[in-house]
Amino acid sequence: MASSNQLRNETLCLVRSICRTLRTQMKGKVSESPMFEVIRQTVRQNKVTDQRICRAPNELRYLGETYRTYLDSGEKYRQLLNKYYGKSERSVEQTAEMMGFKLPEKH
Repeated sequence: MASSNQLRNETLCLVRSICRTLRTQMKGKVSESPMFEVIRQTVRQNKVTDQRICRAPNELRYLGETYRTYLDSGEKYRQLLNKYYGKSERSVEQTAEMMGFKLPEKH
């Protein structure tokens, strides 16, 4: 089982990672966003103390990694949508190039 100090360091790294992801997706300060407040409250609720032990030692890490995956997936989705969503009519050549194909040369 991991020590309480090691769990604290893992939690801190995970929260920083989530904040980096949020920073790339948001305008303004991350610390002022409602999402950051939810993260902060969740970490405090699952804090291991002498008087209270969190429900499962890995629960907070699992929750954080799930949230980070959700944020990363949302960002990838937006990037794909911007890249492939029809902005206007494309020619056959543009579509083939976008998909990584080469058309036969015309003579």
